[in-house]
Amino acid sequence: MSLEIDFKIYKSTIQEKRITELYLGHIPFSWPFAIVKYKADCTEAFPFTPFDKAICGLLTIDSVLSFEEIAEILGFNVIDNPNENKYKDLAEHEILLESLSSLYDFGMIEKGDSYYSSCKLTNIGKEYATKGLKFKTTENKIFSLYFDLFTNDHKQAKTIFQDLKPVNIQNFDIDIDIDFENESFIKTFAEFQIPEIYNPTNGNSFSNVNVEKISFYAIPIYAGVMFDFQLNTFRIKALSNQGFSDYFTKKINESDELKQIVIDHFLSLLELSESNKSIVQENFEELACNFQNDADYLIYQNKPQEAIKKIDEFYLITNFFDQISFWFIIRKLLSNETEEVWISITNFNDCLIKLLYELATDMQHILFFIITNPIETDVETNLYDLYNVYIIFENVSETYFLFKTKSDAFSFHKSQLHLVINNITYLIDVFTKDHFHYPNKNTCSILKRRFAEEYVPKLIEECEIFLQNHFEPSKSSIEIIANSDIKLRYFEDWIYELNISEAEIAQKGVFSTQSLLGLQYENLQSKKKSLIKTLIVEHKTLLHKKIDNFLTENKIDQIDSIEKIYLIRNELDIIENDCSSEYTDIIEKIKFVKQKINEAEIYIKEQILAKHYIVDTNVFVDCPDIINKIDNKHQIILSAKVIDELDNLKRKLKEDKKTNIEYALKLINQKLGKQKNIRTAKANLKILPPDFNVKSPDNFILSVALMYKDKNPVILTSDNGLHVKAKVLEIPTLSLNDFLIRSKYEKLTLTKNLPISLSDNKPINISDLIKAYEAVLKPGMSKVMMSVFNESLIKTIKGFSYKNYGFSKFVKFIEALSDIFEIEIDNKGTQWLKLKNI
Repeated sequence: MSLEIDFKIYKSTIQEKRITELYLGHIPFSWPFAIVKYKADCTEAFPFTPFDKAICGLLTIDSVLSFEEIAEILGFNVIDNPNENKYKDLAEHEILLESLSSLYDFGMIEKGDSYYSSCKLTNIGKEYATKGLKFKTTENKIFSLYFDLFTNDHKQAKTIFQDLKPVNIQNFDIDIDIDFENESFIKTFAEFQIPEIYNPTNGNSFSNVNVEKISFYAIPIYAGVMFDFQLNTFRIKALSNQGFSDYFTKKINESDELKQIVIDHFLSLLELSESNKSIVQENFEELACNFQNDADYLIYQNKPQEAIKKIDEFYLITNFFDQISFWFIIRKLLSNETEEVWISITNFNDCLIKLLYELATDMQHILFFIITNPIETDVETNLYDLYNVYIIFENVSETYFLFKTKSDAFSFHKSQLHLVINNITYLIDVFTKDHFHYPNKNTCSILKRRFAEEYVPKLIEECEIFLQNHFEPSKSSIEIIANSDIKLRYFEDWIYELNISEAEIAQKGVFSTQSLLGLQYENLQSKKKSLIKTLIVEHKTLLHKKIDNFLTENKIDQIDSIEKIYLIRNELDIIENDCSSEYTDIIEKIKFVKQKINEAEIYIKEQILAKHYIVDTNVFVDCPDIINKIDNKHQIILSAKVIDELDNLKRKLKEDKKTNIEYALKLINQKLGKQKNIRTAKANLKILPPDFNVKSPDNFILSVALMYKDKNPVILTSDNGLHVKAKVLEIPTLSLNDFLIRSKYEKLTLTKNLPISLSDNKPINISDLIKAYEAVLKPGMSKVMMSVFNESLIKTIKGFSYKNYGFSKFVKFIEALSDIFEIEIDNKGTQWLKLKNI
């Protein structure tokens, strides 16, 4: 049975199929429906406005009231009477006039005259006033209704058919017992299709209905027939290339008569048999029933995943597959060990092209060899261009499959099963699994040679033409050229066996027993290697030039904004992405540039940009005036959790710590709302990684820091645990002690101690000095060797030399920095450098 229907629709059908169900095939039919255009008088309901309700309420109590009387009761000033201190309010006058005019237009009231001197409810107005609705009738309004002519159940017809692309039926010859003009009949389902026109609940309705036009259509449908040999039942699945709704399937299966018509029609197309089931088939059915029972029990135990595994296990050991299901179970039969799949197809259609494209794309480690009849297709898939797919078009008389691994091979070939229904035996086509039952053991060798003969000459010619193109030096160009003969590589061992005729050898001037194709292939490889070698040289030269131009155009030492850092980093990434892993010299060059960019980013964040300090509770305990010590150019973020913890601690701590907390809270209260760089923030725990405990106080502070991730945040804390968590989230941290030291150093200047100032020499940045010091300070140590510090400075500050600052010795340079460093000499005479605790 061929697959004319879109494979996605088939896939959904197969996925819900039971193990014991056989997909027998499908038959086409048309599902007729009609669209009828009507013209009718339509009554539309509108809800009362507050003024409508008030006015109708007054007129229900007092049957007749004037405009002025209604206004007086409502408290509106609509007349001028200075003697009684009454002055006309134009706005109130217009509001009341508009409301009365609306009720009059809807036929709710009589007005006496144009001045509304005697307003009273009409009979219809009295009726509608109790409903709180007013009605307007539109004559000769047009609307359409949909009719399901297959089931005569019209409620869902519009929902089902309005978005489908039907076939227009010119000569409709189906008997129709529908009175399209029967108003009472069409009102039985109109509410479901046109609630804006007909809705008794809301008061919308129509009358005096007339048919303007009747159009007949049909949806092409395929009825897929499945038979369950365990339950001895049929199931119909309605399929359509336009996508399918369960509506069609449900309607067919709900009607025993309709369902039986489909089944009988399908069975009439099957071949009859006088023989009985074979023992092999009986064993297959018994095995399938056992697996289906196990799967049903697992589903009953609410273990759907285990049920799916049980079903997959069955397909790996069974020897029979119905022909439709096989195409969608084939994926389960392939493994990581499968190397080749050989397929012969008698009917290669659009559905199979899509299916095999998906399969070959997902399983790129498998080579697919397809022999099939010629086909014209509109399917937009490049199946023929996939490197792991080979197709030969020729006359094919049989469909079979051959799966090959390194150690084994098995085939699937067409056979038949016996289907016994009402004591009648039918034959259905299936695929049977066997180890080289068909084709025979020589099949692989024969097929490989057949494909080699077809593909090798063509692929060599295509590659030779391709290599004549002009290629820009780039990583992608080199990779494309390197893979240009990828489809040839499979046949590399066969190329030299494909000898040509002596006449052809003589014609081409080749006098050798070696295959001419072999010579062409070697020449192709030589051209390819030469072209790649040339492109690599050009590409490396181009990349070096790009990096040099990059450094010329982007003075990294002069960058003063993070935005510029991001831009040039993206530029460098583009260059790096075009760099091959074999270009070690260029990779080292890019690494060096990246390091300079990273250093520039750190410098900008630490020295130029304003920071957002998120201050932890423990910092206030040890340094209650911390907010006074943070420069006003920086922002101070106080987590609500920190404020809460401080408030609790003032009742728990004693003596100095308690005093510190009280002072900190007092200072926060004084500054908050008055000092612009201090603000509070509530934690958003949803932005934390799922592994983090949302009840942890530290994580409240972390979530606040994450809210400022793009605003140069720094968590100020003495909590080692919080330091570690912040590193996980890539948020900078600073201990209270480090902050206090750095903040003091930031106020120092070096110019007073330097003997000279060179215009071409960069001023010394204190942050760089401290960074160089900390880079070589070993854990547990409080000082570094003088010579080691000099080496660290050379690495940290580009072009650094103490001689540039007028010193003949490095120690003299350090002595000039006496505000920051002190020198110690041990008993061996080794000079050590120690950072002062200012």
